[in-house]
Amino acid sequence: MTPERRCADALGRLLLRDTRTGLHTALTSDIDGLDATTYPVLSGLARLGDGVSTTELAAAVGLERSVTSRHVSALEAHGLLSRHPHAADRRAVAVALTDAGRAAVERARGRLDARLADLLSALDRAEADRFATVLDGLVEGLRDPSR
Repeated sequence: MTPERRCADALGRLLLRDTRTGLHTALTSDIDGLDATTYPVLSGLARLGDGVSTTELAAAVGLERSVTSRHVSALEAHGLLSRHPHAADRRAVAVALTDAGRAAVERARGRLDARLADLLSALDRAEADRFATVLDGLVEGLRDPSR
């Protein structure tokens, strides 16, 4: 099998819903108010920054606006984010992480860091760094529609 096909197959497995759900379940276990379905919304908000609309957030995390809105409501009920008027559009609602939301994201990301450190421990530091550089370049290349 060619390296290209091996990469394509690995990416396909990575993008499968059950792969993401399994990972998100492991990252969010015992974090109050957070689960595999709501984690992408909270994590996406942490990446985008406070003050984005639910429509912007939905587009960034790849969910329908109505689904994102339901997840935002659940996260708000658990005190992980808050809603307020959007600064640029009076018709829209903006969302922001609360301190508890930031702590939940940091806890989940810490678990991901530890899991990746364990998986990369078979490589020496230079190999792990090279792998991270190549993976980053691959992802950016796939995101670029002109390539």
